[in-house]
Amino acid sequence: MIEYALIAALIAVVLVVVLTALGVELGVTFTKIKDALTNANK
Repeated sequence: MIEYALIAALIAVVLVVVLTALGVELGVTFTKIKDALTNANK
């Protein structure tokens, strides 16, 4: 039974790391889009 808890904990840690990385990438992407739109209006 403890094995399942360890597997679930490992999956949770991996999900947190992956979602954090995706969030950072999305932030960078939206910043690039915002900058491009700002420069296009000048």
